[in-house]
Amino acid sequence: MNIKGIQQNIQIGELMKDFVEQTVQFYNTLDVQPVYRPASKAIYKYMEEQSIPAYGRPVQEVYSEMLQNIYTHAFLAQHPRSFACIPSTASLLSWMGDVMTNAYNPHASCQINAPIVDLVEKQLIRWMCSLANWIL
Repeated sequence: MNIKGIQQNIQIGELMKDFVEQTVQFYNTLDVQPVYRPASKAIYKYMEEQSIPAYGRPVQEVYSEMLQNIYTHAFLAQHPRSFACIPSTASLLSWMGDVMTNAYNPHASCQINAPIVDLVEKQLIRWMCSLANWIL
């Protein structure tokens, strides 16, 4: 990998560390946050006026905008006082599993792609079927 790619990976790694810290803090205070967090008219107008840039934007800028203007103005389906039927990551543990799976992106479509992932998936399906008294 070239130096530019390595530097970019380091920068993204630092942003990911910051994001994890912020997310843990978010979950630690989730129960005192409002379930519904609407955007102000100013934020809505600002985001509506955004266009696709001719060139990419700095990752730090996009990261900050996501945290400040997008994630902070959403219904919190994972909130303990939310009774929505929208599936979401309900805990940090399930989020960690999502992050790990997305990072490695194993595909269990067949044994040759990821043999152990395929095995675990099949074992999980058999186990869940046994809980429901289904026979495969």
